[in-house]
Amino acid sequence: MKTPPLSLWRMPRVRYDRLVEAGVFGPEDRIELLDGREEKPIALDERSEPEPDIVVVPGRPRDYLDAHPSRPVLIVEVAGDWKYDSVRRLRRNAVVTPLAAPRARIRVAQILP
Repeated sequence: MKTPPLSLWRMPRVRYDRLVEAGVFGPEDRIELLDGREEKPIALDERSEPEPDIVVVPGRPRDYLDAHPSRPVLIVEVAGDWKYDSVRRLRRNAVVTPLAAPRARIRVAQILP
C-alpha cells in the first residue's frame, strides 16, 4: 500500500515564533517557515520568514531587537529551494551591486567562503 504524501501545515509567523520561544523546536531541529528560521530570518510577510545565507539590511543590530528585518537590500541564498522573484547564478569573480546602494560593488568571492 502506498503511503499518501504529507500535507503542509500552514501557520502565521507569529504562531511559529511563539513555538520557537516556548522551546517546541530545538537547535537540532532542521525547520524553516516558508510560504519561513536559523540566525538571519527576514520577515517578508505574514506567512514567510526565509533564512538566507547572507542578508544585508538597513540600520544597526539594535534596530532589530524587537522584530526581524522586513526590508532587506540584499539577500544571498547559496543552495536554497525557495522561489524568489528573481534568481541569478554568479561565479566567484562576479560583482554584485545592491539596488539600495547602486555605487557599491561587492565581489562574490568576498561574501562566500
